[in-house]
Amino acid sequence: MDITPYVGSVITLVVAFGAFYGLVSANLAKLETLITDLRRDVEKHNSMIERTYALEADMKAVQTDINNLYSRFDDFKIGGTD
Repeated sequence: MDITPYVGSVITLVVAFGAFYGLVSANLAKLETLITDLRRDVEKHNSMIERTYALEADMKAVQTDINNLYSRFDDFKIGGTD
């Protein structure tokens, strides 16, 4: 049995597989970089959202304090004019 006709096919197959593996590896590295960048951006966004919710809660507390001060001032004006 002569294997000479198959040598060229095997070499072609090995070269094609190597090229395919190289392309897949390069694309995988690019995807990993993009995913890392995306993860960083999402963490920044989530941090901003958390800070915004905290600010909204603080604003509600401040608004309550302001309303309490207004009501005290109104009580003072009414009590002072009698």
